[in-house]
Amino acid sequence: MEHSLTFSQVRGQGYDGASNMQGSINGLKALILNECKQAYFVHCFAHQLQLTHVALAKKNSDCGWIFVDVLAPLLNFVGGSPKRKEFLREKQRQHVVEALSLGELETGTGLNQEQGLGRPCDTRWGSYFKSILNVLDLYSSILLSLDSIAEVFDTLDSNKAQAITHLLMSFDFMFVAHLMVDIFAITKELNEALQKHDQDIMNAMAMVDVTKDNLQELRDEGFDMLM
Repeated sequence: MEHSLTFSQVRGQGYDGASNMQGSINGLKALILNECKQAYFVHCFAHQLQLTHVALAKKNSDCGWIFVDVLAPLLNFVGGSPKRKEFLREKQRQHVVEALSLGELETGTGLNQEQGLGRPCDTRWGSYFKSILNVLDLYSSILLSLDSIAEVFDTLDSNKAQAITHLLMSFDFMFVAHLMVDIFAITKELNEALQKHDQDIMNAMAMVDVTKDNLQELRDEGFDMLM
């Protein structure tokens, strides 16, 4: 009533699976169904896609390793201290200044913005994509800042910095990181398309098929180029 809406116009309802939305007693789904039995519920396709990503990533040992054993310690270590974050910020500033002086970066409004190492969130799977991209973009600055931290901080922090550096410089990290970027780049388009307000079910299903085909092509033919 507040928004001049009427149940006679309801054709369905759809959102994520949080308890305040899908709860069987006081969830929005139940409250609407109590008033309007024909309001068929559909779990948000974009959210289902993200939940699938999370479940598969946690089940795969390589994906679990890069997120849990490499990225999480890196983000907690560097992001957990203003002083250590300042090391990274300064190394990145030096890198940008040098690249600009060599003509390797363009200048202009919105370009060369400061990047951070934000923590990813399971309910926003795109945040994992952004985290990996930022780590790869800041890769040289991260290694330089970890070297500096190892030199000036206490023994405990120095050992942590060296351990993370060792992981980041491993072949396994670089291979899995670039593989995940390729996978996320394919699924990101589908995820964004599923969240459009004007999306229709036929087009959405067609895009699912295209995404599956692209992932299969990556599986069949993408590894040589990745190597």
